[in-house]
Amino acid sequence: MPLPPDCQYRCATLARMGCMAVSYDLFAWGESLLQFKEEDHRRSLAQTVQALDAIRILDYMLSLKEADTARVAISGGSGGGSQTILITALDDRIKLSAPIVSLSAICTAAAPAKAVCPSISVAAAPTIPKSPPWPRPAHARCKRRQRLDDHVPEIELPYLQKMYGYYGVPDNVKDVHLPTEGHDFGINKRTPLYEFIAQHFNLNIKTIKDASGK
Repeated sequence: MPLPPDCQYRCATLARMGCMAVSYDLFAWGESLLQFKEEDHRRSLAQTVQALDAIRILDYMLSLKEADTARVAISGGSGGGSQTILITALDDRIKLSAPIVSLSAICTAAAPAKAVCPSISVAAAPTIPKSPPWPRPAHARCKRRQRLDDHVPEIELPYLQKMYGYYGVPDNVKDVHLPTEGHDFGINKRTPLYEFIAQHFNLNIKTIKDASGK
């Protein structure tokens, strides 16, 4: 099963910005189906295996001499977004997270049929000062179709900003609400991701813009 086009666009664009980007399949999903059965994706152990996979990928990436351990990000859509939230909570090496079409106080959108490959991005040197381990910059991207995240601007976002405010960084959490769009990782969801990473990791966003600034 080939890597979805949106994952290829995302990793290639992040690379043009100066990041090392790795996209990986969730357990018993995508190319992982060459080794495991589809029903294994729905087993209780699946999330544990997925988390261990992400941590080991991060171990490898941060062992590379080019890696900047102060600038490590994770992002994913739907089930990949749920994975993003989980790994950010488990691993303090993650400095920025962007769960896409997944964040909701009702539940997280982890439906296997909607999973979008998560990716880990590590910016290359030079380094920047390390931010406090918590709260780390977070960017939520929402849509309306599944109605799980309809009220993020009114409920979840104000709550998160309040929590971040206790640490003096309420602006570290952002939200882009796209009520007319579907459950995907399209260009209108990827673009704010690039801008968010460029802002917090001091990357040159102009490297991916055309003459008109798009």
